[in-house]
Amino acid sequence: MIVCWKLTQHYGKSLVIDRFSGAFRDSGLVLLLGESGSGKTTFLNILAGFVPFSEGGICWDGKTYQGRVTQEDPAPFDYITQDPVFVDHLSVTDNLRILGGGKRILPLLRRFGLAERKDAFPPTLSGGEKQRLAIICSLLKGKKVLLLDEPTAALDPVNKKEVFDTLAALKNEVLIICATHDQAAVEYADAIVHFSKKDKTPWMEEKASESVRDAAPPPVVQSENNLPNPLPFLAKWFKSSRREKRAERLFLLFLTASLLLLFLADTPSHKLAVTCAKMYRIDALELMLTKGLRLDDLPADWGSVTELVVDYRSTLPDETVDPVTGVRRSLDSFIYVLPEKEELFKLSGELEYGSYYTAPEQAILSYEMAEKMSPGRHEKLIGRKLQRVFYGLGAVDLEIVGILNKLDERGMIYMNSCGADYTPDDPDSGMADVLLFVNAALIRELDQSENFFMGDGQRGYFLYFDSFFACESFYQTYRQVFAKQDCWLTRNAVHHIEEWELPYLSWIFLPFALLAALFTVIFFAEMSRAEFTYNNAFVSVFEYAGYPRKRILRGLVLLGTLNFVKLLGLATAIALPLSLLGNFLNHRRMITDYELFSYNPVLLAAYYGGAVLLAALLLMLRFRRVKQMSWYENLIANRDVL
Repeated sequence: MIVCWKLTQHYGKSLVIDRFSGAFRDSGLVLLLGESGSGKTTFLNILAGFVPFSEGGICWDGKTYQGRVTQEDPAPFDYITQDPVFVDHLSVTDNLRILGGGKRILPLLRRFGLAERKDAFPPTLSGGEKQRLAIICSLLKGKKVLLLDEPTAALDPVNKKEVFDTLAALKNEVLIICATHDQAAVEYADAIVHFSKKDKTPWMEEKASESVRDAAPPPVVQSENNLPNPLPFLAKWFKSSRREKRAERLFLLFLTASLLLLFLADTPSHKLAVTCAKMYRIDALELMLTKGLRLDDLPADWGSVTELVVDYRSTLPDETVDPVTGVRRSLDSFIYVLPEKEELFKLSGELEYGSYYTAPEQAILSYEMAEKMSPGRHEKLIGRKLQRVFYGLGAVDLEIVGILNKLDERGMIYMNSCGADYTPDDPDSGMADVLLFVNAALIRELDQSENFFMGDGQRGYFLYFDSFFACESFYQTYRQVFAKQDCWLTRNAVHHIEEWELPYLSWIFLPFALLAALFTVIFFAEMSRAEFTYNNAFVSVFEYAGYPRKRILRGLVLLGTLNFVKLLGLATAIALPLSLLGNFLNHRRMITDYELFSYNPVLLAAYYGGAVLLAALLLMLRFRRVKQMSWYENLIANRDVL
């Protein structure tokens, strides 16, 4: 029972309600009847605790309030406005399922004539259908009191009758307090509280017998334990067609740009390694061995080296006396060695004519040398013999089996990694027209010669690997180890790449990438906050259904974070092909002499992990404002929006 005594309400100097006293029993239909502006809605808001009152008192179920009704959660009443609040992106059935209706949903829909609308969405319902759906929600929530504010104000006569017929059918089950100025409702009422602008004191007129209104069965009170998991219902918001997707698309654009900046930045060491692997396909290392040491003297796992090639040109001794004949003769120093295995030479597909080696006494010519020997008719050189004098071998007749194409800058840098003397920045100024490449099998035995060392006592080798990863692993493992024995392990092509640029690129682009990521995540959090602030009335629906606020907001943070992860995946799916296209164009045009976009696993893991954690934290902080509002404050704040 609700009892009011001498209830008075002022707004400033204006008196709205003057000393109203009256009692409302546990069931029945009570009309608050009067013209607009006479205080009906103010009275409802006072009963609900939405606004304080000036004087007097109110007693709800034996608990007395003065100044303001402060209901505990869950409230014993349901407040139904002219346009009831639903979750618009959920169907009628889903709006009832979040209340834990279960098997009671369909019978109630049939009872109130909404069975055929069970799959419709609230915005498609008529005004009368919305009022009936709101009443079903109240019954499922087990509310003892229904407070209705002008439920038929915007309805036509047919819908008005449907609503009042519905209320009349319920008045023996719950207490209904309905504010209206519609005289057609009088015939349905058990009691009427008359409001007037002139006479500020409302007065109650009893109509129904006491026995009818005391026959109400106890309502079924809903509890959190029998409510379904709210996450599936909350998740439908992120798939709803009612959401504004323009800001999300803009966020996706920003996120893609921050990823491209991260791919562009990278760390200098990783950028250099990726450049060698992807852009120039370098799978070889150069080793300078100190005289007096053999390869077996070095503490290394040579099993990972696919082929070990003696670097003839960098090892050739200054002494020109042939150890075989004892004759002093001039040795040809412009001889370069390529691996015996064709799969280890990455430019084997760049042969203009001929094929790769099939025997030790064979040679491949550079394009420039072939042009010098036979201008415009390189194919005529295939099969021709060239004689060269080798240390320890004497004169050897070499069969020309292949002619290289004219190489671009990438190809020249790769050939330099094999020991050749190309000048990528000025090809015409180098020695490209004397580049003769022989099979490593031809000079392999020179490795056993005790005198095959250059003047300062060193012997050169090229170490070829099956993959760049094996090459890089060997380099990082043994570079410092070999240096302690005065043996030098180097990437021979690095000096042809402007390595000094890479640290500057990281110092410039990496901070930009991280700042872009930070601002992008902040933008996402603000976008989500604005979206849910404008549409957070559906949060009140869940809270009003009996879900704790913390549970709902935790669910929103979780789902918002998962949505961020999904958008991060989409941004990655967009950024990857764009970056691959950029690398392809860079390979063709040599815009830069390093790999334009690279993918550092450590940086990417830090980026993705940090971005997701920051997004979750910011969402939690941004939703704090919603968390601090009670369901009725949230409802009132959004009534105009609704």
